Amino acid sequence: MTPEQAKKVLPLITAYANGQTVEWRRDWGQSPTPWYSVERIGFPGWGCETIAIRIKPEVIKYRRALMHDTDGKWIFVVNNACKKSVTQVESSSFFVRWIDNDWVEYEV
Repeated sequence: MTPEQAKKVLPLITAYANGQTVEWRRDWGQSPTPWYSVERIGFPGWGCETIAIRIKPEVIKYRRALMHDTDGKWIFVVNNACKKSVTQVESSSFFVRWIDNDWVEYEV
């Protein structure tokens, strides 16, 4: 490993040592493999050009609801950090319907 390669992997090793999830995959251009946790599979060989390594991003889950009141229609977003539950949204007198049938996951 060269000093330049060490500089690239140091943040990953530090994140892993601090309890964050580190993932890797083989990156063959058009058909990369799924991301694998280093806890499950182990660390890949550092410096291999076909290996991509990352700190697992945070995932936010959300659903959008169409609401309607005297001022017109508007969209309300419920996410996994929201205090309002799905039942509370559905029982609101403003609730029309869900725009998303299932939770949408977005990596931040």
